[in-house]
Amino acid sequence: MKTIYRKPYGKGELRIGWSSWNENEKSVKWAYPDKRGCTSIRSPEVPLNVLVELLTFALHKDLLSDEQITRLRETI
Repeated sequence: MKTIYRKPYGKGELRIGWSSWNENEKSVKWAYPDKRGCTSIRSPEVPLNVLVELLTFALHKDLLSDEQITRLRETI
């Protein structure tokens, strides 16, 4: 991933950038440190369109809290 934006999150950071599999697609990533303090190779990277589907799926399965739903509505 070629990172465009970063935001601290927990012990790592959230990243948005050009995907590692296609430089014409954007993706998001939760980059967290491994035991050595380097970004873990297991940090998940997801295409933006899949992220939307994941959120929609979680919403329809009632897995999001009221607070999370409110945050999404206020953001959109």
